[in-house]
Amino acid sequence: AERTQSYVVSDFPVPHGREEDWRFTPVDRLTDLFADRDSQGALAIEESLPSGITSSTMSVAGWQALNGPKPGDRSAAVAAAHSGGVRVIDIPANLETEEPVRISLSGNDVQPTFGHLLIRAQHHTKATVVLTHTGAAAFGQVVTVLTGDGANLTVVTVQEWDDSAHHLAQHDVVVGRDATVRHIAVTLGGGIVRLNTNATYAGPGGSFEGLGVYFAD
Repeated sequence: AERTQSYVVSDFPVPHGREEDWRFTPVDRLTDLFADRDSQGALAIEESLPSGITSSTMSVAGWQALNGPKPGDRSAAVAAAHSGGVRVIDIPANLETEEPVRISLSGNDVQPTFGHLLIRAQHHTKATVVLTHTGAAAFGQVVTVLTGDGANLTVVTVQEWDDSAHHLAQHDVVVGRDATVRHIAVTLGGGIVRLNTNATYAGPGGSFEGLGVYFAD
């Protein structure tokens, strides 16, 4: 179906639960993540980067100038607009590493917090990125994955939140020419976790595989 895609929060009405995309989601418990305002909290971030892989930051305006995938719902638009900047993981061309990139996010309160992670795998790279989430949080998130020609990338996102956590995320994967991308989502905790994963192709010959598992009590 046609979906609105925009950087502008006001282009998306606040969900009421009757919309097809939201009808299985308890939206009345997520109002803080739909509000068009800056982060009220913060998550602790730890990174483990194999040799040659770098971490930096980019402004929200700089990310929009890349003309990459745009937010596709209200929570993603809020997260993108109020992330305070984009954390960028760059995997250089022709690098092959068996050691995974590890990024750990943890929270200790439920103040609304927003973040944006950009993973750029240049041409003919081979790597794995593991993103983990723990603790207590109300977290709106955008994850953008851009892969170059012939890249081979695996992205694993693990949600092991406390029961009090609410986590809404949009993951966008752009698959380069002849690139191979595997996206694996594992949710083992959290009060509400909603991950929306999208894949598009920047050229012919690309392959995308999306896998996921969750447990709910």
